[in-house]
Order: sequence, then C-alpha cells, then structure tokens
Amino acid sequence: MTTTDKFTCRQLAHLLQAYGVKKAVLSPGTRDTPIIMALNRSENITCSVVIDERSAAFTALGMATVSGEPVAIVCTSGTAPLNFAPAIAEAFYRNIPLIVVTADRPAQWIDQDDSQTIHQPGIYTNYIKKQYTLPDNPADKELRWMVNRCLNEGLQAAVSSPAGPVHFNIEIGEPISSQAEVDETEDVRVISLISPEPDMSTSASRALGRELAPQKVLIVGGFHRPDSRLSRAISRLAAIPNIAVITEATANIRPAHSIVTAVDPTLLCADKEQLHPDVVISFGGSIVSRNLKETIRQWNVPHWYVGRSEHLTDCFMGLSRVFDMDAPLFFARMASAMQPFAASKSIYRDQWLATQAKALDLTNNFDAQWSDMAAVSQVARKLPRQCNLSVSNGMTLRHLLATPPDVHRLDCNRGVSGIDGSTSTAIGASAVYPDTTIFITGDMSAQYDMGALASALVSPRFKMIVVNNGEGNIFRIIKTTRSLPELDRYMAAHVNLPLKEIGTAYGFKVFEASSTEELDRTFGRFIAEKDKPAILILKTDPEQSAAEYRRYIRHLRTNTVN
Repeated sequence: MTTTDKFTCRQLAHLLQAYGVKKAVLSPGTRDTPIIMALNRSENITCSVVIDERSAAFTALGMATVSGEPVAIVCTSGTAPLNFAPAIAEAFYRNIPLIVVTADRPAQWIDQDDSQTIHQPGIYTNYIKKQYTLPDNPADKELRWMVNRCLNEGLQAAVSSPAGPVHFNIEIGEPISSQAEVDETEDVRVISLISPEPDMSTSASRALGRELAPQKVLIVGGFHRPDSRLSRAISRLAAIPNIAVITEATANIRPAHSIVTAVDPTLLCADKEQLHPDVVISFGGSIVSRNLKETIRQWNVPHWYVGRSEHLTDCFMGLSRVFDMDAPLFFARMASAMQPFAASKSIYRDQWLATQAKALDLTNNFDAQWSDMAAVSQVARKLPRQCNLSVSNGMTLRHLLATPPDVHRLDCNRGVSGIDGSTSTAIGASAVYPDTTIFITGDMSAQYDMGALASALVSPRFKMIVVNNGEGNIFRIIKTTRSLPELDRYMAAHVNLPLKEIGTAYGFKVFEASSTEELDRTFGRFIAEKDKPAILILKTDPEQSAAEYRRYIRHLRTNTVN
C-alpha cells in the first residue's frame, strides 16, 4: 500500500481503527497532509471535510454524541488548533471521546518567524484528558516504542469511562507529502485495556434500600444520553410513593410517567417546604433550571451523586456520597432494592405530581399570544415521531417544558452551555442519524455558526428552525440584565441576519411563519421537504416575546394557592 512515509501518522491511523474510530473530520492544510493521507488510505475510516476548524470540531462532537463512538478531528498548525478549543471544552464536560490530532512544526522552528507557528503543546490544558507531542518519524526503536505506547495510552483514556477528548500533536517535518510503499501487515501493537465495571453488591444495595425506605427521596436528572436501562429503572423508582423524580428534557428519560418534567413551572407553583426532601440523588450533567439548583441549595439536605467523574460534583453544596458507577447500573440496583418498600404510605411523590399537574393545567389555560414561547411550544407539539431533536442554549431550550414524547432523543451543548457551534453540532448529529434531525435555535446562536450551513454533510434529513426575534431576547427576561440602561444597545443587541437570503444561497428551502396560523399552514410542508435541507424562520417581536414570558410567570404565581 502506498501511503505517507511518516511512521507516527501510519501508527495513528491503525490504532484509531483498533479503538473503534470509524469517522474523521478533516480541516485541510499543508502541514497536516501526511495525517490526512494516512487516514484517507485506511480501509475503515470515513473522512469528511469541514474547512472551518471550529465548525469541524463541533461537527465531530455531534457525530460522537449521537453515534456513541469516538470521532477524530484533524487540522494544520498555527491558529487552526485554537479554533478546536470550544468544542473540546464541551466534549470534556460532557464526556465525549474526541480524538484531537493537530499537525505542528518541528520544535526548532517555533518562535523563529516561520509561518503558522505557535506554541501548540499543552494548548488544551485544563479541558483535555491526555495530551502528547510526538515526532513524525522517530529515528530509533525506543522512540518508535514510545510513540506506539503514547498513542495506545491516549486512545485508552479517550474511550475509558469517564470518556473524553485527548490530544495528539504531531511535529511534521519536511518533506511533508513524501510517500512510501508499506506492507499492510506493518507491525502495530494494540494494548488491550481490561476495566471491570464498578458494581454494587446485593447486600450493599439492600442496605441502601432500607436506609432510604423511611425518607423522602428526590432524584434529579441532568443531561444524559438516552439509555433504555436507565429509563426503565427510573420509571420503577418513580412508582414508589416516597420517591419523587425530576428530570429535565436533556436527561432523555422515556417514558416520563410519574416523573416531574415541567421543572420551572412546577417550582413556581410549589410549596417548597412541603416538597422538602430528606435526601437528593442526582445523575447526569449540568442542570438547566437555576430555580431548581437554588431551591436544593436552600433546602440544605444531603446530596448523593451518581456517575463516573474525575471531579467531586457538588453543585447543590451538600455532597455527602459519591457512587462512582454508571447511572443505569446504580438505579437498576436501587430499583430492585426499593421494591420491598413499594407499599409505603408516603405521599411525597404524589405531592410533587399534584404540583406539576396544577402547573400544567395553568399552562394549558394560559392564553398565549404569538411569541418565542408560543412558537416553540407549538413546534414541540408537531415534531414527527423518531426525529432527533437538537436545541441551542438560551431561551429556546427553556421554552421546552419537557422532551416532546415522540422524539428519539434530545441533545444540547450543556457541558459548557455555549451558543457557539450549536448548528455544526446538530449537522454532525444528522450525519450519523438515518432519520430526520430537527435543530431549534435562536437567531444569535444561528448567526454565530452560520458558516456551518456550507458543510457538505448537510442533507435533506437536516431541518433547522430559527426563532428570529432580531436580538438576544434572553437578556430582556433574566433579572441580571433586563432593567439595565445598557440593555438595548449592548445586551439585547440587534442581529442583522438576512436568514432567508443566506439559507437560499446555501441551497436550503426556506419557510417562514409570523403567527400561529401561518405556523399551522407551513410546518407540514417544512417537514415534508425531501429534496433539500430546510429552514423554518419563526418571526417574533422581541419586546412582545419578553412581555409574554413574564406574563406567563405572573399567571403561574398569581393563580397558585399554597
């Protein structure tokens, strides 16, 4: 086989396949040419090109999130690796295995006014699991042994729980594109990692059940990948009278019977002292609801965290126990251990469910005028079965009271909660999901990542919904900024976004709706579009949308009798 003559690049390509990497997203440049050659000429790695490195990294993040498999990203030297950083940080805090491969100049040329040279070793420190700088063609046996060992070690770290990104920085010397005939059986050592899954003994789980039986238990779920075993266990626990379960839409728990999913409306209608738990057990990643986090902190009760993490996750400021095991296994054990106590006389769960029912009844009776909230709520009721739903951060996510029941999964970049790269992430997700992917975003987030629409990975399966109020409307709603004199000019700054023209130029079929009636007429055609990717623009008024949301909050509060 004819391929690059760079030993490290060839070893990398072989080992990526051995560790389950099937896809690589490439941002081309001169210096990363031998890496691209090695990956492209590998039999089992599918390569895609995304020119913009920031978009490329988020695209790979979406692929890895939905596929559940590690994905490689490759770029040239200089500022290119810096553009990978936002997606790498997101992957780090969401435990997504991104294999980051950057080409570099040989060390002797750094700070010598050679083009595209910066200090690349360690650039992702603080949000990378492992990082290595490696020579391209190690001259002797020991250095080749070292390269192989480091590649194995890094790839093991990427896919081992908790998974996460790793960085291989390869110093590429001249000549860059030289090739060699290489035997396909070239010796590549793969070091197997045997890592027994942490478990809980039967006696320990029974003791846990006895301890929790007389207590009021509140289970809280943050963002988590869909897992049928976890959903079944949570559903079993939610049937036990002394256990209340709160899961946000990003937790992907299905079905949501006997579970509180309308988190903020429920808390606005709640007698919080009546719902005071004895212990909180949490799983998954960060919580969207600030109200929920602050309420649990005020309750000041013991908090148990369940999950594989390298950090002590003490978001509620009451951490007392950490169960270092995967949430599906823990809650399956806990559900079995709690069954002998399923006939409890406790009314704790029912108090939570009654409060949610009251909140949903008030919500359903709220005469919502056309606004951001009304538009997103209407869309949520119309989503097709088994679509994948991606959502950008901000008010768009908060307007989804729960995961629409018919969707396959919901994803959002909640690791760092940024708005950059949301579109690219959704496009990457759509590239590995065979059915429809629907992306709901705001206009500021859309503008931030508009170049993603040029990606060759965009297909008719990708459908984008943009809530276009012309500005950053979240700043008109949150207490921190809504009363500031700087609001109009600096916070809720106007967004110059000719989305219809941009979408058309990129080959999208563009639809628009400016009222409930128009959305009813348009949505079916938007979903049915099969020949092109589609954009649906929901035009709303920013001040009206903010006022309508505040009116909804007042409606819940003033109609609640605690």
